[in-house]
Amino acid sequence: PSINLTIGRAIGRVPRIGIGVAADEAKHALDVPEFIRRLAPQWMVCQVDLRFGHGQDELESYAALAQLTGAGVVLEIITKGTLDPFGELAPLADAVQSLRLNPEAVCVFPAQDMKSVQPGAPWPAMPTFEQNYAAARRAFPGVPLGGGMAAYFTELNRKRPPTGALDYATFTTCPNVHAADDVSVMETLQAIPHLIRSTRAFMGDRLPLRIGPNQLGCRENPYGKSTAPNEANGRVCLSRIDPRQRGLFNAAWTVGYFAACAREGIEAVAFGDFTGPFGYVYRKADFVQPWFDEQDGRMVYPAFHVMAGLSKLSGATLLFVGTSGADSIAAIAAEKDGRATLWLSNLTAKKQSVQLSDTPISARIALLAADQFERAAADPNFMEGPGKRLDDQSISLDAYAVARVDLHRSSST
Repeated sequence: PSINLTIGRAIGRVPRIGIGVAADEAKHALDVPEFIRRLAPQWMVCQVDLRFGHGQDELESYAALAQLTGAGVVLEIITKGTLDPFGELAPLADAVQSLRLNPEAVCVFPAQDMKSVQPGAPWPAMPTFEQNYAAARRAFPGVPLGGGMAAYFTELNRKRPPTGALDYATFTTCPNVHAADDVSVMETLQAIPHLIRSTRAFMGDRLPLRIGPNQLGCRENPYGKSTAPNEANGRVCLSRIDPRQRGLFNAAWTVGYFAACAREGIEAVAFGDFTGPFGYVYRKADFVQPWFDEQDGRMVYPAFHVMAGLSKLSGATLLFVGTSGADSIAAIAAEKDGRATLWLSNLTAKKQSVQLSDTPISARIALLAADQFERAAADPNFMEGPGKRLDDQSISLDAYAVARVDLHRSSST
């Protein structure tokens, strides 16, 4: 049976969409400037990990990326967790100032908070939230301060920061902590609204909330010494390497994640990275990437087109979308400059049929599906065209397919 989809009234604003930048990927991103411009993130979560000596070199790359994209820079700073957080932050702040890098915000997390502390276990010696935040305010005067956890919601829930010290709260997620099969990973999207509502329940609903960067793989494992190896490109829990990052699965998942956050009124959401294991642009790496490793020229993964498309909606008027069978598809609709755009994704391996309940004056559709995979990988502009005319308001989505529908609606709709 077809899934009926209705687009309704304005319900808010589309969140700003951003991209994470791992320190060891920043220079690789600068090697593909035309692709980075096409992604056009509104903000970047730039990693500065003092455990690994990050500093001037990394900041220079972030400054170059900011100039290239026009994106705001959020410095995600992991300190060594000494009892002198200002002493750790001061040299970094001096480097930021010397580069004339003007971050839109900073977040500071002690290294100890990157590992999970189970209920009932003693907390390690470390600066308090108040000491950390005071040091950050002193080192970066006038710069908005985010806080929470650079790890997952679970850690935030177990150790809740004082809301009065922050300008916004933040956390990340990982969909393959407990299970890594396709169905289980996609089902984690159903938890996103509950994570957001829970955070607001204990952090207050007046404090803005940002989430990310989020991706299919695991950035850092709070529950063990390291992330899990995955040389065979399998479905592996808590691994940095997830082959679905390079496939349609990630494109569909990204639509679902962003749609869930938009409906909950999140200020900003960040995903993945420009390149590398969490990236959207292919590069040769120290792990095997079947098919892509055999190609010549620059290539992009399917989710590249989703990220570039959703970026154009940032700040647009978010429209209500009603569906029957919401667990099998994801949808987000927005209106900007008098035009309505609908993004749809099939969250399953089975074909789904969607019927638009409202009849627009005209509609055009651009599809991203398995039979277009190779063309989409070779052409960063694959989803940029006007698409094909949609005559009967019926949309067929193959496994993990994504569609963008441009709608011309009557003024009374």
